[in-house]
Amino acid sequence: MDVFDHIQPDPSDKPVFLMCRPVFLSTKIPNNTFMEGKNHEEADVPRALNQMDRVSHVFESLGVEILEIPPQKGAQDQVYTANIGMCIGNTFVLANYKAPGRAIEVEPARKYLTSLGYNCIQPPFFFEGEADCKKWKDGIYFGGYGLFSTNEAFDWIEKQCGVRILRVKEMEEAQFHIDCSLMVVDEENFIVSRKGISKESLALLKKCGNVVLAPDGIETTGITNGVKIENKRIYCSGAFNPEQPDYRKAMEWLLEAMDKLNYTVIFLDVDSLNPSGADLSCTVCNMENYPPKSLAPTGQSVSVQQPNQNLPPS
Repeated sequence: MDVFDHIQPDPSDKPVFLMCRPVFLSTKIPNNTFMEGKNHEEADVPRALNQMDRVSHVFESLGVEILEIPPQKGAQDQVYTANIGMCIGNTFVLANYKAPGRAIEVEPARKYLTSLGYNCIQPPFFFEGEADCKKWKDGIYFGGYGLFSTNEAFDWIEKQCGVRILRVKEMEEAQFHIDCSLMVVDEENFIVSRKGISKESLALLKKCGNVVLAPDGIETTGITNGVKIENKRIYCSGAFNPEQPDYRKAMEWLLEAMDKLNYTVIFLDVDSLNPSGADLSCTVCNMENYPPKSLAPTGQSVSVQQPNQNLPPS
């Protein structure tokens, strides 16, 4: 019997993650503030491979099915599949990268996902995937704009896919995707790092649900960059570095906060991702409808639950 069976509300709801092994991980092309100037560090590929294999084994032990994009030589950031796009039903919206050196990731992903039966589309505007567009509930998402993704991309996705995207303005270069500031725990609860988003965006989130504010001073520990195993109420976090005071504070706070939200926290060591300015959530893209039930022609709206129109303005 699975040790977590007692907290599994729906054993049939098997999560599926899109991942990629960090075979060609590199920091040669700096494309965020953590990789530039004095912050630059070389990637430790053997360590990254060991850590990510360990992460995959943990996910699989929790009942997750993992799909793997074949590694592409020269694609230094391909392991960060949260950026390659987002899945909406049977359609996969591919990234249009602003970050230098990442466009090479798109075609391997398109080829792989098409072979699985997904309908792949790509906005003609900057868009960096699920890391900047977090699902709230069926047909409604929070879209982070201002640094790597654009409002124009979200407008295009709304029109193509028949969804609504509530906009959240990103404010800090060190919190450059929305997953650095927002974790949607469930439809009623959000963990938020207030410094990463505008005051207006924080007010919007408070209108949508219960906002649990992370303490100041732990913004860059990856407090919101975890991976949920929703059907088991498990939260996997890469905020693991108990020797450092800010991380120790983050770990203790996260354990208490997630206890109150009926989630169990598992800490995983992914410090090999730090030179890329990345964390655990960056390595996972959540897949819907796997395997795809049917295909919709390019440009045709997928079938989703229509958003509630009585929502706060975005």
